[in-house]
Amino acid sequence: MNRLTWVAAALLALAPIAIVYCRPDDPMPPREPVARGTVVDVGFRVNDDLLAARTVSPQRDLFGFVEQAPAPRVVVPPTPPGPSLTLGVTEGPAVVVTQPPPSFPHRYLGRFGPNDAPFAVFSVNGDVVNVRVGEAVGGGWVLRRIGIESVDVALGDITQRIPM
Repeated sequence: MNRLTWVAAALLALAPIAIVYCRPDDPMPPREPVARGTVVDVGFRVNDDLLAARTVSPQRDLFGFVEQAPAPRVVVPPTPPGPSLTLGVTEGPAVVVTQPPPSFPHRYLGRFGPNDAPFAVFSVNGDVVNVRVGEAVGGGWVLRRIGIESVDVALGDITQRIPM
C-alpha cells in the first residue's frame, strides 16, 4: 500500500472520534415554523440603512406587466385677444427666379457590352435605345460616361447622374 492509502485510512478511522468529541454540549432545539412576514430575533443586529437599500419593493413583480399611470396632461390656456401684430412690406432688392435645370426624360435600363466598349440602354417613349459614350440620347442630351450602376448625361453645360 502506498502513502496516500495509509493517510486516507487514518482519516477514516479518526473521523468518528472527532465527531463525538467536537459535538456541542447543548444541541440546538428544533425550530418551530414561523409565519411569513413575521420578525424573528436571530441574535445579531443588522444595519437598517443597508437593509433598506437592498430590499425590493413589495409591488415589484418580475413576471407581471404593470401599466404605468398616464402622464398628466398639460393644458395651455388660450391667449386672450389683444392687439394684433401686422408686418409692413418694404421694397427690397429684386429677387431673380431661375428655372430649375431640366431633368433627363428617359429611363436608364442598364450597361451592356464589353468593358472596353460598353453601351447604355435607355427606354425612350416606350422604345429601347442603345447609346455609346458621346452619342445623343434624344432632345439634345449627350451621354458622357457609363458607370456600373449609373450614367452621366449632359445638356449643354448641365450634367446629371442618372441611376439605374
